[in-house]
Amino acid sequence: MNLDKIVQQSFIKPRFDKVAADAFCFQEGITIESYLDVFTKHVVKGYLDGRFSWNHCDCAMMGLSVWVTDLFNFDSFAWEIYMAFDAGEFHPQMPELTSDEVTRPLIHQLLLEFEITL
Repeated sequence: MNLDKIVQQSFIKPRFDKVAADAFCFQEGITIESYLDVFTKHVVKGYLDGRFSWNHCDCAMMGLSVWVTDLFNFDSFAWEIYMAFDAGEFHPQMPELTSDEVTRPLIHQLLLEFEITL
């Protein structure tokens, strides 16, 4: 199972695809909890590289959060990235700031905080 394909499918149907996630986890020998971070890092990298739009990434993270909230560690990278996109949906300084202008700096800060390089 190809992670890029899984992520891109979540742009169309913002939901957690348990079958695809389980297949990917089996293929990669990882747990579903690890999958959350792998999926999230792929979304973030695509967003920062300009391959994925803010709207697409927001959908992907929303779908991930809705189906697996019980698996999220609320101090985790995946949860914080979800919250960064959520902040871009509504921010006290909007409409002066775009969703991207709200989310992008939060993501850069989270990458530093979690010491993650993509």
